[in-house]
Amino acid sequence: MKKAFIKTPIASLYRKPDSNISLEDEVLFGMEVEAQEAENGFFFVKTHYGYTGYVSKKDLLFCSRRVKKFSEMKDKYKVIKKSFCDILSEPKMQGIRLITLPRGSRVALTETLENNWVRVYLCDGTEGYTRIEHLDDYKTTYGVNDEDLRDALVKTAESYLGTQYRWGGKTPSGIDCSGLCSMAYMLCGIIIYRDAKLMQGYPVKEIPYEQLKRGDLVYSPGHIMMYIGDGKIIHSSSSMCGVSYSSLPEKDKITACGSIFA
Repeated sequence: MKKAFIKTPIASLYRKPDSNISLEDEVLFGMEVEAQEAENGFFFVKTHYGYTGYVSKKDLLFCSRRVKKFSEMKDKYKVIKKSFCDILSEPKMQGIRLITLPRGSRVALTETLENNWVRVYLCDGTEGYTRIEHLDDYKTTYGVNDEDLRDALVKTAESYLGTQYRWGGKTPSGIDCSGLCSMAYMLCGIIIYRDAKLMQGYPVKEIPYEQLKRGDLVYSPGHIMMYIGDGKIIHSSSSMCGVSYSSLPEKDKITACGSIFA
C-alpha cells in the first residue's frame, strides 16, 4: 500500500468502491492514509485511526516532493479547531479564499506574523494564511491529568452542539454518534474505535455502570454517548436530529460502559 494524504476538505469513505451507497466515515484534509488501488476510480484505504474503506482517487494525494515535505513537518502540525476555517491568499480578511477546512483538518504552521496571523503549509504544497485563533495543537498523546482530560473531552464534544445528524459524518457539517465521540477523543490526542462498540486493541475498556465519570462512554444497541456528569449525556442522535444533551439511560437499556481511565 502507498502512503497518501487527503487533499479535499472532507473525503467520503464507503464500505465498497461505490458512491451510490451509504457513507461509512469521513476522512479530513491533511490526514494520512495507506492506499491501494481498487476499482471504479476508488482506492482501498486504511486510516491512521485503523478504519478501512474506499475513497475516491480525486480525494487522494500520493507521494511527491511536496507530500514528502508535509510528511516531514509533523513537529509543525496544527489542527483546525473552529467549525470551519478559511485559508486565505494574504494575511488579511480581504485575501482570496483558497480552501475552507473543517474542524480536525491538519495543516503545518510555518510562520507567526503580526496581529495573530500565521502562515500555513498544506499537504498539497499550497501556502496560505489564517488566524492563530483558528488552530490548536495536533495531539497524539495527552499531557494533562485525568480530571483535566475529562473536562477537555466533554468541552470538545460540546463544541459540536447543534450539529445536524449525518450517518457516517464527522464534521460540523453533520456528524453521527460515533463520529462525535471519536472526534472528541482524537482532538484530545486519543484514538478510540470509530464505531458504536467496544473493540479490542483500542484504549477504551469496559467499566461498571456505577463507575461512570465525565468523559466516559456509554453504549446501547447501535449507539454511543458521552457521559458529562450529573446524570446527563451528550450524543448525536438521529431521533433528536443532531448533537444535544439527554438524560443518562437507565442501566437496563445500556449494553456497556467504557473508559480510558479504567
